[in-house]
Amino acid sequence: MTEHEWLAQELVDPGDFDVLLGFLRGKVSDRKLRLFACGCTRFVEDLRTDRSALRAVEVAERFADGLASAEERDAALHALPSAIASVITPSGFIPSPVAAALWPDAMLAAEHAARTVTTDCYGCYVAYPGVEKDMLNLFRDIVGPLPFRSMPLDPAWLTTTVQAIAQAVYTDRAFDRLPILADALEDAGCTNADVLNHCRQPGAHARGCWALDLVLDKK
Repeated sequence: MTEHEWLAQELVDPGDFDVLLGFLRGKVSDRKLRLFACGCTRFVEDLRTDRSALRAVEVAERFADGLASAEERDAALHALPSAIASVITPSGFIPSPVAAALWPDAMLAAEHAARTVTTDCYGCYVAYPGVEKDMLNLFRDIVGPLPFRSMPLDPAWLTTTVQAIAQAVYTDRAFDRLPILADALEDAGCTNADVLNHCRQPGAHARGCWALDLVLDKK
């Protein structure tokens, strides 16, 4: 698969996402796969306000960043109410994206989270119209062009101001401030059009955003 094909790929059915994940196996980190699974929860409206689900996703994000132990992850998984831990589909029970994000295997977490939000679950967790496109945009935000080419940043661009803005964006999930980060990078002399354009691009951004990760030196 070329970078052009990756950017042009559309989802016809949930199985198509497995093809994309299969291609990226070994090309992206477990952290990015797990953060994608966490990001999938944004497509399920009921999960955005459920405290137990939000706590579980927070643990999964911290686990992805190496800030939560396996014991914390297991405890968060077992603490999920049954209504959030699984959903009923025509083929039986499957894990919700929250439960999937907490799985030990990051690739399976990404696969099952993606499959859940693109499955009609009879009103339990509904596949919203256009969710496939949104999910692809989220995945491209996290993966970007990195499987196809390196994207070095000159250390001179990573000033104290740039790194402070980037860390605040990441910590606060304040992705609306990414254009401010782009301005700070440009002021520091950054000429990388891919990074600058991505930070100024509207739409889906999440923890794991490839451009933000480059600035923060996260894999």
